[in-house]
Amino acid sequence: MREELEITAYHEAAHAVAAWFCGIQVTEVSVERDKNRLGYTQFSYTAEQNAAKARDDPSLLLPLILIGLAGMAGDHAHWKWTQPIPPNEALVGDYMDQEQVLDRLRRIGYDKPTDFDACLGTATRLFSRDDVWAVVDKLAQALMKHKKLNGKQLDVFAAATPRVNADFWDFMERGIEYFRQGG
Repeated sequence: MREELEITAYHEAAHAVAAWFCGIQVTEVSVERDKNRLGYTQFSYTAEQNAAKARDDPSLLLPLILIGLAGMAGDHAHWKWTQPIPPNEALVGDYMDQEQVLDRLRRIGYDKPTDFDACLGTATRLFSRDDVWAVVDKLAQALMKHKKLNGKQLDVFAAATPRVNADFWDFMERGIEYFRQGG
């Protein structure tokens, strides 16, 4: 069975890599447990990103949805590759992540029950890419060793992360529509 530190490291590493993929700066990633959480990923937004966030612009909300789901998707990807798969281990993700994602989906008109699942499928697909997963894996390993990374320590991981292209968002939106039609 995977240890809590390992699960948290992959969860937080996936959030960070998804942020870099979307062009959002990550300032700190930690797997140090406190009374409220097992770990966290902190972001820094440009002035343009802050303005988009304030007006619920889908150009930023879709990336924030992907980032919110990334922890769960990254944990799932890691869990699948853990052999044998632990029979008593549940994947629930972080409740706060799920609530933020559901709120952001509603704010841009994606309020059908299948919309969350379609977006989670997109996030899961992102981590099936070898170039993306390689960064998640290396960052998770570094987090298990050092517990907290920030600033220049994160630069090498950010530089290794591929960047999103417009086709990715089209794929995500097509997935939502496909699920809505009973796909």
